[in-house]
Amino acid sequence: MGGNAAPKTNSQLIKKSMKGYGLMFGMPFCSAPLYQQAFKWFRSQGYDCEILKFPIQHTMYGKYYSFEITKGNHDDWGTNEEFISYEEAELEALRMLITILKRIKK
Repeated sequence: MGGNAAPKTNSQLIKKSMKGYGLMFGMPFCSAPLYQQAFKWFRSQGYDCEILKFPIQHTMYGKYYSFEITKGNHDDWGTNEEFISYEEAELEALRMLITILKRIKK
């Protein structure tokens, strides 16, 4: 029996496969950045993101959200989509930032 014996229990398998991850309440987890941390990192790379709020015409309280991403004075990305909530627009903006960065890194 060598030092590389296969794990025998599920918990040993999880611990072996979760190297670099942590345990919370006895369960494995992987930490991920908060939205504000992710947007701060993108800003440090030169990308600014603005969530925009627009009124819905002919309604008293209706509104929708959209977003615009800029880099410098000449690159910008946005969407024609209308989002019901700020959080929806924020999530989609983050997805687009990730997509933009992936395209540039290729």
